[in-house]
Amino acid sequence: MSEKSLSNLIGMIYEASIEPGLWPDVLRHLASATPSVAAMISSHDKLAGTTIFHQSFGLNPDYMSVYAEKWSGADNPLVGALLLLEPGEVSGLPALIDFEAFKRHPFYLEWGKPQGYNDAINMMLERTPTRFASVSLIRNHEQGLADAATIKRLRILMPHFLRAIRIGRVLEHASIREETLVRTLDALASAVFLLSSIDEIVHANASAVRLADRGVTPERIVGAYKRCLRGEMGSLGGLMDRGASRGECSFRIETAGGDVFVCHGLPLALGVASRNSKPAATLVVVQAATSTESATKALASLFGLTPREQEVLFSLVEIGGITPTARLLGLSKETVKSHLKALFLKTHTHRQSDLVRLVAGWLTPFGPSV
Repeated sequence: MSEKSLSNLIGMIYEASIEPGLWPDVLRHLASATPSVAAMISSHDKLAGTTIFHQSFGLNPDYMSVYAEKWSGADNPLVGALLLLEPGEVSGLPALIDFEAFKRHPFYLEWGKPQGYNDAINMMLERTPTRFASVSLIRNHEQGLADAATIKRLRILMPHFLRAIRIGRVLEHASIREETLVRTLDALASAVFLLSSIDEIVHANASAVRLADRGVTPERIVGAYKRCLRGEMGSLGGLMDRGASRGECSFRIETAGGDVFVCHGLPLALGVASRNSKPAATLVVVQAATSTESATKALASLFGLTPREQEVLFSLVEIGGITPTARLLGLSKETVKSHLKALFLKTHTHRQSDLVRLVAGWLTPFGPSV
């Protein structure tokens, strides 16, 4: 294997870590360079007695089926031999097993010999007392036993295989997390838009997609959000004055059919906006309520208000003042003040008038719209 071919193979290994469909091609080149007649990435669970061929090149499908049915368990002498290898080690069979006894074993006589197999070079990727994952290269009689030069070249490749497997696992976990997030957002009744900047929507959940049929298009949402941040339109609940510089504001959109939607824009994390591939802000869009009570319930859902905080908010809007609220709900003034502080904290407001404006913004007859 020349330095150039070795370098190319290393590059292919890392490409396969990102695109798993390239692994068979990696194994094909590895088998050609070794040389070997077949190559595989497999894992074995000793307790379950199962072997999984994750990727392979040059293996006979019929013999692979026989292997899975008959030789995945303790009857296979290779299982105990490979458990002797530490992760990162490379070895041919003669260094791990009584090779002459192996050649007389039914596994070799029934499975290996009919295929012309003579030796297997094993590169241990992971190992526990009961499970291992490895790269294996199978050589025939013409290719002979693994020589020192071949083992040396494979040891050079070994760290790259280990890194590639870790990279692939990280990407797999990231993909799972992303799929979970998408499923979670699609289950929400509220429309949710994720923005990589104030100009670009990188994801819209199912409810957000349906909004376009009612005249609330992504372009309209983004345009209104930008105008709200610039102070060119009113913001609900007093949020814009304190948070616009951080990407935080609330506004309303009215459709030609008379439907009114309340939109809340919030930053996801500081410093994220510079990474265009990551969401930097989120827009939550919900249909406006038609009564103070329903608006209060909607706000309770959005801001995570407790039932008592919801009652206090409704009373403050309907009758106003701490004393009347305390009398209506049968609470002390101090208790009402305590709930009021919690309302300020959860809704990002500071005054009772802010709370009134916040509720009013959810009611169809009130507030600015675009």
